[in-house]
Amino acid sequence: MAMALTGLLMLCAQQLLAAAARYYRHSQASIELQQSLLAACSRVSVEVGESNYGSIVVDAGPPAGIVFITPRRFDGKTSIVNGKAQWFRMVAFYSEIINGEPCLIWKERMVPTTTVPPYPAVGAPWDKISTWQGFGQKPKIVARRITNFTVTDTTPLLLQMTASDPSGRYEFIVESRIHPKN
Repeated sequence: MAMALTGLLMLCAQQLLAAAARYYRHSQASIELQQSLLAACSRVSVEVGESNYGSIVVDAGPPAGIVFITPRRFDGKTSIVNGKAQWFRMVAFYSEIINGEPCLIWKERMVPTTTVPPYPAVGAPWDKISTWQGFGQKPKIVARRITNFTVTDTTPLLLQMTASDPSGRYEFIVESRIHPKN
């Protein structure tokens, strides 16, 4: 009788530990997905926020994306001339499937000429995300499992991103309003 009772207690303990391990794995997956989504939203918000409304193009797609001119040089620094930002790079963020996984992609290229305000506009064909997809630069993945990336061309800009795990168990949505400053 004592062995049966001990066996039953051991079985209950094993079931409790198995449930705790499952909970931990699911919590980790959820937290990692949230962290990835928030980091991606922060990066897009900061980079677009350094731009100017006049140099931002929203492409509804597909794929959806945003292209803008940034005052950051390739080394990450900015240059100010007579109190005005110089414009160095053109940047695109868009969604794309990479190896079967939905990702948020970032690409950059030089602005044809370094200019001071007025800011340069994004001209054709670079105003279309399809051009950026065909651009020879290897895509840099900002975040994985981004199943929806939408920017609405309003004042302020409305950024909406959704991240989902492959099983569909978790889905997180984040919105951010962006006010370009330059």
